[in-house]
Amino acid sequence: MNRKFLVVGLICMMVAFVLAGCGGGNSGGGNASKQNNSNTKNVSANPNNDSSKQEDIFTGKTLVVSAQSWIIDKWPLQEAAEKFMQDHPGVKVEVKPAPDKGEADAYILQWSQGTTNVDLALGGSPADISPYVAKDFLVEFDDAFFSKIGKDKFVQPLLQQGVFKGKQYSVPLLGEVISLNVNVDHMKEAGLVDANGQPLAPKDWNELYDFAQKLTKVENGKTVRYGLAVDWMTNFITLNYYSGLVGTNNGKFLLDDGKTIDFQSDKAKELLEFWQRIVNDGLTPTDGVIDVNAGRNALKAGGVSMLWTASSRAQESEAVLGEGKVVNVPLPGTDQYGSIVFTHGMYIPKYSKNVELAKVFIQEQLLDKYGQQWSATKFGKLPVITEYYNDLSPGIQSMLKVMEHSHSEPLYQEQAKITDLMHKQISYMLTEGQSVEQTMDNLSKGFADLDVHIVE
Repeated sequence: MNRKFLVVGLICMMVAFVLAGCGGGNSGGGNASKQNNSNTKNVSANPNNDSSKQEDIFTGKTLVVSAQSWIIDKWPLQEAAEKFMQDHPGVKVEVKPAPDKGEADAYILQWSQGTTNVDLALGGSPADISPYVAKDFLVEFDDAFFSKIGKDKFVQPLLQQGVFKGKQYSVPLLGEVISLNVNVDHMKEAGLVDANGQPLAPKDWNELYDFAQKLTKVENGKTVRYGLAVDWMTNFITLNYYSGLVGTNNGKFLLDDGKTIDFQSDKAKELLEFWQRIVNDGLTPTDGVIDVNAGRNALKAGGVSMLWTASSRAQESEAVLGEGKVVNVPLPGTDQYGSIVFTHGMYIPKYSKNVELAKVFIQEQLLDKYGQQWSATKFGKLPVITEYYNDLSPGIQSMLKVMEHSHSEPLYQEQAKITDLMHKQISYMLTEGQSVEQTMDNLSKGFADLDVHIVE
């Protein structure tokens, strides 16, 4: 009997000892909690849930991010850098402005020597990026990159802007689409709203002319408010021409060869006639021919009621005129056939020593919902992920519908020559009295004489 009691006692002591060692009861909770917190930290810092492998690789590295100055102002880039460094202790992210002039030349000079002082560049348009692709200077974004955010999650016309020779060399940071930015109060005053008080979208050029006429104000023989302004300066001359043509020409702005700009069709003539008519009838100012900021400044000041340009001008104007006072509506036909989109992308030089780190920074921060929506609500720079539109304003949501079936401008090797040609000839038509027919002929002949071709 004594032996039995002794054995039972020993067993009880062993069980108690094991339970204590396993953290049983309340007394062991602290150790378990610390372990769980540590595991959670590792998972959040590593999107692939590969323990701390990536963290070990990245520790001690510095990621240099170069961005055009306006992006630093209109994107929470520094905030993204700080958040990334918090999630990845031991990693440093340095943000610096890109050279505003000669950016392409500066990069090409570096990269042609097999060196780079930039790990990730932000702000490049397809035209900016194509020379780097031609020289094989950029890293491809392959299927592994898109395993975290699938390609199907992107606004497809925006994603396609980074495709060259069938490969993805750039990922969009933000998007823009050409539309009408309209003053809501002016539209209400003119009776150009629906039953819910929302501005109407013009169905064709005649209706847009009618809108402009009703919105224009003349006092004592002087125009105090124009109904419509058009950006005809710099590259907007081409963007606005393409957008005007694509919506009213069944989605086409090139000839059947897919390479030649349509300057001769009946629809092209109707567009140019519309532009000439609103100028001749005093419904639009012509300062947009020489000043790229004239239209946006006039919209903010209430000097124009509608502005034909990038959709972001609406949110810019809201900061001055008040929330909900400026919204986007589609140009004629673009609700059905799409408009013209353009992006500012993200690209990685092949000679970066931090390629994988740059990709993770893009995945975790630059494609994150917070930054995408922040830039959209403050500056109208449109998100590149479709689901991010779900809880944004109705005006921004309406632009998603237009973008999803929109088109990219054709990528010509010498785009500047085309822009100069169009600006010169259309300026003559708008301000010097050159006929529409002569303008069409000069544009067609001028384009044929230019040594330009589509970048494949």
